[in-house]
Amino acid sequence: MITAAHCIKSANVSSFSVVLGKTTREREEESGEGERCGGAQLLRVRKIVVHENFNPRELTYDLALVFVSSRYNQSARFADDVQPACLPRMNKDSLGARSLFGDDEEEFMYEAGESGVTSGWGLTDEGDRRSAAKRLQFVSVPMVHTERCAADYRELVQIREDIQFCAGKEGGGQVRASTIVQ
Repeated sequence: MITAAHCIKSANVSSFSVVLGKTTREREEESGEGERCGGAQLLRVRKIVVHENFNPRELTYDLALVFVSSRYNQSARFADDVQPACLPRMNKDSLGARSLFGDDEEEFMYEAGESGVTSGWGLTDEGDRRSAAKRLQFVSVPMVHTERCAADYRELVQIREDIQFCAGKEGGGQVRASTIVQ
C-alpha cells in the first residue's frame, strides 16, 4: 500500500493495522485479523518503508510503502471495493530517470487542467483538528499549474516541480500539494 509519510507517526509496525474495503469509521463486530468483516479485509502491517528523502518540514517525498498480510500470510485481495491505485508514468525529462515504458512511447505526468481523484479520512475543516471524516471522502479535482500552487504555499513550503504536482479547485480551499511516486 502507499500512504503519506507524514501519517506514519511510529516505526513500531505492531501499532498499526490496515482495514481495506471499508468506507466508514464506525466499529463493526470484528471477526478476526485477515478475515473479511462486512466487506472489509483486516490486515496486519509487516513492514513500513518511508521514502529515504522524506522531509516533513517541506513535505517533499511525502510517501511511504506499507507491506501487509493476513494472519495466514496472504496479501490483500482485490475485490469491487479494493482496487490498486492508478499511478502516472515516469517522466524522463523532469525526473532524470529512464522511462519504465520504453523510449519510443509518449512520456508524461499530470498536466494542468486534467482531473484526478483523491480520497482519504482527513480533516473536513482545516481549522478544526477534531473534524476527522467519519466516512471515506473523495473529490475529483483538476491539476493546477505549479506556479499557482507555489504562490499559494509560499509561506508554508517550497513546491518542487520535479517531484510534486498540485491539484485543487479555484477558491474552493482544496488546493493540495502531492508527491509524485518515484
